[in-house]
Amino acid sequence: LKLTNFNKKDLLMVFSVGGGHIKKNVSVNLIRAIKYAKSKKGKSISIVGKSEGYAYKNSDISILINVRDKKLITPVSETFQTLIWHLLVSHPQLQINKTKW
Repeated sequence: LKLTNFNKKDLLMVFSVGGGHIKKNVSVNLIRAIKYAKSKKGKSISIVGKSEGYAYKNSDISILINVRDKKLITPVSETFQTLIWHLLVSHPQLQINKTKW
């Protein structure tokens, strides 16, 4: 997938637990997307559960979900990300269509 219209006015949002890792070959698609956004002078924001990943280290803004019990890092991170996504798509100034419920 090539986003040919992505430009400096755009923002890439990454929701990931680990954020990608080049050497481990994990979530390489996220890494490519962040690099692509940078190449087009766009910005990137990541909301992640781990600070070791590519997204956390290379996004313009990184939000780390601090999960104390590492056994719960995936469910807690994804729950928080879902909440953020819901707030964004439900925000009256960002909505294209009103919610039905």
